[in-house]
Amino acid sequence: MLRTAIIGYGGVARSHVKDIGFFSEDNPLRAADDPLVDLVACCDISPDALNAFREDTGVEALYHNVDEMLDKENLDYVHIATCADGHVDPVLACANCGVHVLCEKPLATEPSECDAMIEACDRAGVQFVISHQRQSSPLYWYIRGMLDEGAIGTFRYITGGAKSRRGGKELHNIGSHLIDAMGIFADEIDWVSAYCSIEGRACTVGDREPGDRGAGWVLGERVDLTLGYKSGVQATLNFNEDPGQFNWVLWGTKARLAFFTNSMWRCAGPETQPNESWELVEAPAQPVPTRSGYVNPPDWVDIVAKLGAHPRVFMMREMFQRMESGGEHTSSGRIGAIPIEVMQAAFLSHLEGRRVDMPVSQRESPLK
Repeated sequence: MLRTAIIGYGGVARSHVKDIGFFSEDNPLRAADDPLVDLVACCDISPDALNAFREDTGVEALYHNVDEMLDKENLDYVHIATCADGHVDPVLACANCGVHVLCEKPLATEPSECDAMIEACDRAGVQFVISHQRQSSPLYWYIRGMLDEGAIGTFRYITGGAKSRRGGKELHNIGSHLIDAMGIFADEIDWVSAYCSIEGRACTVGDREPGDRGAGWVLGERVDLTLGYKSGVQATLNFNEDPGQFNWVLWGTKARLAFFTNSMWRCAGPETQPNESWELVEAPAQPVPTRSGYVNPPDWVDIVAKLGAHPRVFMMREMFQRMESGGEHTSSGRIGAIPIEVMQAAFLSHLEGRRVDMPVSQRESPLK
């Protein structure tokens, strides 16, 4: 039985409670070799949040201080569900106690914070896993396998966008998921170029504004972002307030693969939106490996059918295995830090009017 706790009980934390519940004795979807997980405590500075946790879970061990909780509860790992500016201290505290970490995205406000957390967890030998669910999604890795097998011919470029929110804020928030996911398909980013605008003009540093959910400073009503990958693929991603949804299209010389309305599609014709010429991609129940070498067993198809396309269950399964066997998780801190580096590079690219090479050399925000 693994003992876990939640740090920060806001809106997203309830989804963590649900995913922890997957690993309960009475869940028919839990595999025989999945561990049992016991949620034993919660830490939050807000009394109202702690009361809500008690009402939701029935758990009575409530704390205002992370160090006290770590000292008393003998935890195997924790779920950190605070905002981006509240990740560093609890991650460092957990690493100092030898407790493994599953941390919410976006990972931080700037690359220097990512560096500190990754270094601390490496030094302590604990797993540091970032909650980019698509990075651990068997469906996304199945799509990667289709690309490797030539399903769209030669993979050329990516187009995509996030939800209908102010550009700089969205780049940090849902953009974190989008940038992370595109790395599954196109691999390592080589360079970043961006243009940030507000009311039709180029932004200046004076246009900076606080991001959502502890993002630190961000820039732009609209952000037009281009990523160049070492594979030769280029991605054009747009973040703005226009009506839209999380989407991406992978363009090849023979066909396209796309994600619209929570489904995967393939099209060999010229149409740019799903219609009768597009076919739904339905993955078979088979083992699916990730880049790290972890293999999702075939039951992932049944789990997706019941829980949705991107439950956190798959990253938790790999995490539990690696807590025993070691090795770097598919959605490790190093991978989870990449969207924060891209955000940093995007703002630098705009302010300095140049392409920025990755990894970004300036580790602190240019907007401070």
